[in-house]
Amino acid sequence: MVKRIREGVVVDDETLMVHLIEKAGPGQHFLGFKETLHGLRTGAVFFPKFSYRSTYDKFFEEGHDEIQTARAEVDRLLALPDPDPLPPDVDRELKRILAAADKACAESAA
Repeated sequence: MVKRIREGVVVDDETLMVHLIEKAGPGQHFLGFKETLHGLRTGAVFFPKFSYRSTYDKFFEEGHDEIQTARAEVDRLLALPDPDPLPPDVDRELKRILAAADKACAESAA
């Protein structure tokens, strides 16, 4: 996933698929279009881990609770062993990069 994010997101006429939005019409879906299948196969669509893919009402009808789901994930993460710390040279480089980014942001905001 990190590799995919680093590649960036292409936003153009092809990826926006405005023609499909117009073709499908209001309140419709895009699952029947070949472009949708192509996007799924190429990783253009991201499915978050905590996404529920049905309706909000059905989520609650099935007894789901977003707070409970989030707490369960927090508990799972806290139960994991602590990761090894970064090597000192990597830590220094990350801090240098962050400081440079902070400075650039401050200068562009001024």
